[in-house]
Amino acid sequence: MEALENALPRLSETPAAGQVCVDGERIRRLLDARARFDAVVLDELAAFDAAAGYGGEGAPSAASWLRASARLGRRDASGLVHQARELRHLPVTARALAAGTITAAHVSEIVKAKKRSCLTTDGFGRYETILVELATQASPDEVRAAAAHLVEAEAPDRDKQLLEALADRSFTIRPVGDLVQVDATIDKVTAEALAKGVEALSRPTPGDDRSWHVRRADAFSELVMLGIDSGRVPQQGRVRPHVNLTMTLEQLQGIDGTGPLLQRFGQVPLRTAQRLACDAVMTRFVTDHHGEVLDVGRSCRLTNSALNKAIGLMYDVCAYPNCSTPITQCDIHHVWWWSRGGPTDEWNLMPLCKHHHLFVHEYGYFVLTGLDTDGTPLRGPTRWRFAAPTGRPIPDHRSTLSHYLEQLTLVPDPADTG
Repeated sequence: MEALENALPRLSETPAAGQVCVDGERIRRLLDARARFDAVVLDELAAFDAAAGYGGEGAPSAASWLRASARLGRRDASGLVHQARELRHLPVTARALAAGTITAAHVSEIVKAKKRSCLTTDGFGRYETILVELATQASPDEVRAAAAHLVEAEAPDRDKQLLEALADRSFTIRPVGDLVQVDATIDKVTAEALAKGVEALSRPTPGDDRSWHVRRADAFSELVMLGIDSGRVPQQGRVRPHVNLTMTLEQLQGIDGTGPLLQRFGQVPLRTAQRLACDAVMTRFVTDHHGEVLDVGRSCRLTNSALNKAIGLMYDVCAYPNCSTPITQCDIHHVWWWSRGGPTDEWNLMPLCKHHHLFVHEYGYFVLTGLDTDGTPLRGPTRWRFAAPTGRPIPDHRSTLSHYLEQLTLVPDPADTG
């Protein structure tokens, strides 16, 4: 121990940070030495834990002693003690770590694999040999993936267990305060698809100040809305599934501060209702002061097919900066809000994907008209500029089809120039 303590200062006498060239082989040797040193630490810790040496220093457990004496965090201390205990039952792994051919991170994955397998030490033996051999050539991430495959494929009666587990699928939805909680227990394939969809739709974009949790919640909402809007959901009562929102004219125009009512879950924010009014099928109900229905108007879509085609010629994706969501998956947004008197004209419309549509209604983002160098308003689909609620402009670094179409319209006609 003294020799080791004396050797370490000599290794750090000449810092490598100021050297022009550092030998990579030296780094590899140091990493191998660290692995061998980790093996010694785990072996010593296992003996210390088994002999309850921590009790002599007033600690209730080896993990508590590590937290106090070595200043380790709760998770790191507990993990280190667990590895030390398990390594005594994994001889192949222990020898590889002592030889420096695998690292402590590899050991951690092999220990986790043994725990997940629910196998005895003898039963896990053949897996251990394979995983250690892989660990000498691969990363801990690859060892984790291989361990999951081996345990799933070879565990006794595992396929039967998986099939039986499908009977426990469930889905519940209930109000919790002003929000709604969704609790679902689903199969692994659906979970994988859901995770991929949420990850794809929750990537942060420039100017996006939402937290990680809010981005994922909005992505989940967008997946649901995309499924409803696809037209492939079966009809219910001869009507496609849709959201029913009841509001007064004053609420739609933003005059009344109270929120409209959702059919099942009650009141929603006024801004949410105004967002839904941007691109929705609306039905007029005329009632008397007692609430008796006197007249039912006809449903009407705010943009007709001609307008949709015109917008499709100008935009190929969401108008929000750097968003690549196809226009076919976007809502049609009124820049001058329809609920505030904005017309349903081509110049006042833009496609926004569902979560960026949230930005300009619920989250307070601004859509402004860009100005040319001489102060005149820009024209075409790239005339719009977005700004965060703080007023900070959001740059757009993309060059989309709409950008090139606009440039083509600005090319002078040869006949006009002679």
